[in-house]
Amino acid sequence: MSICFGPRRYPIEVSYLWPQNGVAVFYHHVGLWLDGKHRSHLVLAIVIGVKEPWAVITDETPTLKTLWQYGLRFRVEELFKRQ
Repeated sequence: MSICFGPRRYPIEVSYLWPQNGVAVFYHHVGLWLDGKHRSHLVLAIVIGVKEPWAVITDETPTLKTLWQYGLRFRVEELFKRQ
């Protein structure tokens, strides 16, 4: 996935933006995909004890509570995958 931070900035691959272990980074009003037309908020996090890094796209202003809620959702989805 590529994101654009402004009308004059070049797209950036999300893989270049991952934070350190145990850190969440909040990006507000970023343009998504190569054209940058769709704007949203992006949260990137590497949660300690979790196998894969998280990338959350949301239209709500993200907070740590938002990240916690998505974490609960991810956990429920994993339970259904195992059945």
